[in-house]
Amino acid sequence: MRKYPALHFIATALKVLTGAVGLAGLFMSVRAAHISGEMFEDAGVLGFFTIFIPTVISCFMLYAAAELIYLLMDIEENTRNTASSIRQQTGTASLPPTKVASQTGNTGYAATTAAAKEKEETEG
Repeated sequence: MRKYPALHFIATALKVLTGAVGLAGLFMSVRAAHISGEMFEDAGVLGFFTIFIPTVISCFMLYAAAELIYLLMDIEENTRNTASSIRQQTGTASLPPTKVASQTGNTGYAATTAAAKEKEETEG
């Protein structure tokens, strides 16, 4: 089962929305070009690009947001895998910082650093 199913859904929905916005923007651009061309001879191209360029920018931004969500989930997964790999290589089953802090009564970076130094002293 995947972690963060809601984020997967949101990222996928953003990608689908990107396609829908692109198609709607293209349709509206062509329609604007047609309407503008009927009113003034040379206004058709201007009408097309007036809608098409913001549509393309919006599509890029939506797609980038979806990819950013996937990137952050991949970073989280790779960080977790790296920590697990380091624990296996060193042969230690160290506690996560939150458990160390709760067991020592201390919190924050200093507590986890102190707990790590204490562990090294007892092992070495």
